[in-house]
Amino acid sequence: MKMKGSGNLSGDHSLYDLEFRSTADDAWYTAQVALDNDILVVKFLNFSESADERFRAGDFETSEAIDEFVERFRPLSQQLQDSQCSKVIEGMTVCASFSFRDDDIRFYDAVVEAVHYVEHSFAKEEEECLCTFLLFWQHGPNEGNITSTSIANFLMFMLHYVKILCLTKIIVICQLIESLIHLNMGSRLRMVLGSPLALYKQKKAERIGKCPERTIQDVDFGWESSMGETGSHHFIVIENLERNLSPSSIMEFIHKQTSIFVQAYVFPSLSSESYTRGAIVLDCRKKLKKIYEFLNNPDHLVMSSRGRPWVITESFLSCGTFRTTHGSLMPIDQCKFQNRSVDDELKVAHRGAKEYMMGKRMWDLFMDFAEHQRRLHKKLTLEEKKILQLSAAV
Repeated sequence: MKMKGSGNLSGDHSLYDLEFRSTADDAWYTAQVALDNDILVVKFLNFSESADERFRAGDFETSEAIDEFVERFRPLSQQLQDSQCSKVIEGMTVCASFSFRDDDIRFYDAVVEAVHYVEHSFAKEEEECLCTFLLFWQHGPNEGNITSTSIANFLMFMLHYVKILCLTKIIVICQLIESLIHLNMGSRLRMVLGSPLALYKQKKAERIGKCPERTIQDVDFGWESSMGETGSHHFIVIENLERNLSPSSIMEFIHKQTSIFVQAYVFPSLSSESYTRGAIVLDCRKKLKKIYEFLNNPDHLVMSSRGRPWVITESFLSCGTFRTTHGSLMPIDQCKFQNRSVDDELKVAHRGAKEYMMGKRMWDLFMDFAEHQRRLHKKLTLEEKKILQLSAAV
């Protein structure tokens, strides 16, 4: 991002290959990570050393603290050219600039609420975008507000390739863990976090789209389960997905909307079904709650580009053990979809919009269908029980 700063601006700019959401003002900055003895340093492009953010081992006493820190990183965003405005669509998240004053510009995430496309100008023999974009700010001074802006005032995430995201995350985690191990923080913390190489292998394995085996315990969404989280995962089952939706698209979409990295699975459907179902999986109940609240927000619907809304039919959190296996249920081949943009597959429709009204009718229709199925399953269970009892009595 093009930020203005003061102090020593020399150095190799190519080393600044990440964006970091500052703990000081919650804004996004172009940054790099370095280790200074027992301190992990986040340096900001075009800012002096006095602006560096420094993290010590004591700041990361739990794996949750590590995760929260890592989620402050992402790949560099892309400055769109005027001719690329058609890539910006309703429901996508962008990184928008906010001017405190002429020499103080900071960047925060915002959701595109609406786009007013108009014919571009070529008056100066260069294409100039005259379109207007309404942004709903997710954080920063304008949080919760809607403002209008031009294409020059925001950037688009480079999130079309999930592998890049995963690699970036792994690199940062490994650097941090190396710092902690260097400090000899003790066996308990190393047992929780593992070695950098082992972590890399684990994360790589988790991204291989094999369907999980599950040992399931259902927990109400009070989020107060006493069950330990080590060795278990928490997941939400999503109904009414498009049959050709890939797990990578779900992972990318959820990260764009919530800044949370997840595992995702898409399950095969019957030939008679027009939809399929999938699961969003995390090892942290708190983060899954945030995702659940986003998906279940009555002010918007998550929909496919064809208008099919995502539906959560059960109001409880499932908890169990996920292991990638060669089981009978296999997710869709992710390689087949790796060049497809998630913006072409999924969107967020906000209350009041025409597409929201259509999606809400389809959501209500599916909920009625799901309730009918539930009653049929209950009847099936009762009839099976009767048959088994008669058989046992003979």
